[in-house]
Amino acid sequence: MMTMKLGILLTTPPSHQNTHSVIHLSKAAREQGHHVGIFMMADGVYNILYQPLLDLGNDGVELSLCAHNATQRGLKKVEGVQWGSQYDLALLANGSDRFLTF
Repeated sequence: MMTMKLGILLTTPPSHQNTHSVIHLSKAAREQGHHVGIFMMADGVYNILYQPLLDLGNDGVELSLCAHNATQRGLKKVEGVQWGSQYDLALLANGSDRFLTF
């Protein structure tokens, strides 16, 4: 089986259905042995307050966010989530076989 790299941009908060879709999609991809990276920005940074999404880090999903957006919203750093920039998003998008935006 060929391993694929899946990149996901999450821009909506945990109250939105997108978060649940991203969680299920990420779990399914990891079960197939694929690499998954999620970058959160805009209101998507609030997902660091949602434990089911943070738990993906324990499954090998790389979690990162836009530090500028998180700081704007008064969020504090959480273990397992890399604080990055739009450059990190560009690296994820460019390095992915498939890139999805939610």
